[in-house]
Amino acid sequence: MIYLKKQKYVMMLKDKSYHNGKDYSIPEDLKIKEKRLDKIKKVKKALENREKKANPGKDIKDFRPDKLC
Repeated sequence: MIYLKKQKYVMMLKDKSYHNGKDYSIPEDLKIKEKRLDKIKKVKKALENREKKANPGKDIKDFRPDKLC
């Protein structure tokens, strides 16, 4: 019973932080399509740079997530 009360409380806190009264909201910087696309491109570039540093000499296009297991 205590577990359910904790879960209800956690869900209430999440709803309070993401809910704007009518619908779930997204951060201001992601509301406009161009800004959202720009942010995605920046994050993609950062991930590519991190991958290049971690695996020098390997092409990112060779990555096969289905071969991880």
